[in-house]
Amino acid sequence: MNAKAQIDQFIESQRREARGMRREMLEKDLYGTRILLSNVLLPVLKTLDGLMLEYEVLSQNGFKLYIDAFYQPLQHVYECEGYVPHVEMMTRERHDFVQSRLRTFAAKRFVYVPFSRDELEKKSEACRRSLYEIIGEQAASIQGGKLHLLPVVEREMLRFAHRHSNPFTIAIACQSLGIGETSARRHLRSLYAKRLLGSVGSGTRRHHYYKITDEGRACFF
Repeated sequence: MNAKAQIDQFIESQRREARGMRREMLEKDLYGTRILLSNVLLPVLKTLDGLMLEYEVLSQNGFKLYIDAFYQPLQHVYECEGYVPHVEMMTRERHDFVQSRLRTFAAKRFVYVPFSRDELEKKSEACRRSLYEIIGEQAASIQGGKLHLLPVVEREMLRFAHRHSNPFTIAIACQSLGIGETSARRHLRSLYAKRLLGSVGSGTRRHHYYKITDEGRACFF
């Protein structure tokens, strides 16, 4: 499947799952979101798993905010900003709203990663390099020698397992990381093969619960 078809399918799946105002937002043109996905996010992340379009967040003032694309494994906010609506026609009230919005992201410890539409269209390679650098710096800030060598989703799954004191199911991992069941199973199998995650129980019965192993915990020290 080529990138355009993959993105079209992804957007349609997001629309089917959405309700209320989020559904209305997703029914719009989404031109900026499409170039964000095709020119930067898909080439860098290599997957659309973990991404949510028009992600709904409750602001500090109680208003609903919508994010162009939110990447749950790394808590990244990705947005495509056009010059006219965001700069040329900005009022004082709009400026205040934008600053309040950024404070909401900071309070939730989201990493805000904005791109201008011109950059995405004319300087997409530079945008990709910038995102690679952000992800690299974020990975380098995590303690542990082996942790940064893992693929992004596996790294975040292991971090989740490290924080989660009780054994967890695939469904819990999917919900917490914002990924599909097929992707979750693939990454769980990989972490199991690397002996960073273990199954709970014994015997021939199929295991449905997982927990971090001592080798997995060692990645954080």
